[in-house]
Amino acid sequence: MPPPPRKPKVARKGDSQLEQLIVDVTSGNASPVQYGIFSAIVVSVLAIAGGVYYAMASKVVALSLEDTAALKDVFYSGEPWLIECTKERKASPVFYAAEGALSGFKFGTLDCAKVLPSGKTTYERFKLREPSYGPKVLAMANGAVPQIAGRNVLSNGAELAKWATSVTPAKVFSPTTSEQFESQCVRKPWCVVVLSQTGRLVDAERAAILQLAATERRIRVVKLDETKTSLMLDLPGGVPPPTASEATVLLLKQLPRPVGAPEPSPKTTDGEEEGGGDDDSDQPPVAAMLLGGGLRDPTP
Repeated sequence: MPPPPRKPKVARKGDSQLEQLIVDVTSGNASPVQYGIFSAIVVSVLAIAGGVYYAMASKVVALSLEDTAALKDVFYSGEPWLIECTKERKASPVFYAAEGALSGFKFGTLDCAKVLPSGKTTYERFKLREPSYGPKVLAMANGAVPQIAGRNVLSNGAELAKWATSVTPAKVFSPTTSEQFESQCVRKPWCVVVLSQTGRLVDAERAAILQLAATERRIRVVKLDETKTSLMLDLPGGVPPPTASEATVLLLKQLPRPVGAPEPSPKTTDGEEEGGGDDDSDQPPVAAMLLGGGLRDPTP
């Protein structure tokens, strides 16, 4: 014998309007307006649940102004970072949504208006104007000056992620003076020097160094033209000369300061050619010992 049909629950006197709405919807007696209200409530609940999920599954780091090692990694390691400037430890929903749409990035929150150990705020340190709107999001990579997200990309996570990717492309540097070579290569912990015969690389080499620059952001990659610069390196037999079909590739590593070595020049204390900063000003350009006279400027 089949069970008797279930009778729809009838709201009792004193039930709340929400309970009455649920009863009407589940019993099939709701009006179109009630169905619309119920759908809006469900969407709101799902959005809140999604935001909670993003916050719980997120890898956003709350950065401390006292942790100079972490801040140095953020601003000067060369790796792509997305930072929300906020006094709170948690980021905004659009920031978490962008995190889910990005790969290869690190994420954090930082009070950019608070004074750093250097005596300046993050905005002052990089000569940035604090936005009057929010959320306030910075993107940085390659040791360059952080970029501020415009109001037009803060409407949703997909737009913010697209913007962050566009302003942090992998970069191969092409220094033309000794000063640029020192700041872009010599003062970095690791530097790959690609010396070409004419300044142009074959397609396979070009693709290889671009892939290296993209996958190993902590390694600085520079390209030099042998016809315009002369690289002096203390190697047995000197630097192998490049050919028209094959570039010479050198890997430089910064070494600990030797005992009695002079202090590094203060000229790069407050910024690089690209407006970077004093990421390595407290480290000696020891690679210069290997390079002898470094990169000699071409004579006119």
